[in-house]
Amino acid sequence: MIIIRSLMSWISQGRGPVDYLLVQLTEPMMAPVRRILPAMGGIDFSAMIVILVLYALNFLGMDLFPGLWYLL
Repeated sequence: MIIIRSLMSWISQGRGPVDYLLVQLTEPMMAPVRRILPAMGGIDFSAMIVILVLYALNFLGMDLFPGLWYLL
């Protein structure tokens, strides 16, 4: 969803119902990152940081709880 939101920000102007839905679903994860890391040169890197953190948490979960992680 974060990747779709990032791609749609280039295409649409954020006025459609799909844009509104994606903002509502992804903003709770991206807002704290935006407070720490401001936009640099007009580019918002918060989506990339959130994806990297989720990716790292996935690998950490697989290492710490391998049996439980594959059941989910």
